[in-house]
Amino acid sequence: MHSGLRGCLSGTYLSAGKYRQALLISIKNDKTKTPQDAVPALQNNILNFMQLSTTPVPNIIFDFYLSDLKVADLKVLLIIIRQTLGWKDNYTKSKRKERDWISGSQLVLKTGCSQRAINAAIQSLVQKKIITVLSEAGDLLDTPEKRRGQQKLFYCLPSAIISLVENEGKESVYHHIFPSANANFAGDFCKNLHELTQKLHITK
Repeated sequence: MHSGLRGCLSGTYLSAGKYRQALLISIKNDKTKTPQDAVPALQNNILNFMQLSTTPVPNIIFDFYLSDLKVADLKVLLIIIRQTLGWKDNYTKSKRKERDWISGSQLVLKTGCSQRAINAAIQSLVQKKIITVLSEAGDLLDTPEKRRGQQKLFYCLPSAIISLVENEGKESVYHHIFPSANANFAGDFCKNLHELTQKLHITK
């Protein structure tokens, strides 16, 4: 990667468009390069961009939950994943941010859904135990009544789902725990998560 571009990217989030622009400027300022170098340079550096701007989504979301999620559910879930696992945090076991305060207005803006649809999606995801909602003090807010009136809502994924990101290459252990992608997970999900945690030897 060009030294000028490396400095530009250091500690900074860039969109794909801004990344291309930064790369072209870097080539322009490098007297040893020509405009013809732009295309192969973009091709050679696309992997670097993906590594800098990639959010890990646990495969279990695709393999077992996707078919049961409504559009609003999926949008809200992806924003929560982006706002948590999409950020590095060296102070957590997973080295990823594990919870984040996301306002209702942020969810409306980022998902394009109405507040009513978002509220329904949050409750659906909570009931399926795909996400957890906490107060600022860390209290569990698992019903609309508990969430009502809270100034800040913190969202996170259950620790067992986060662990699937930590234990790359070991995700196959959940296949015998969740035998069918169309199964109803809500009733026995807590038991399944406990079994999965034991399989992966996870400790809090």
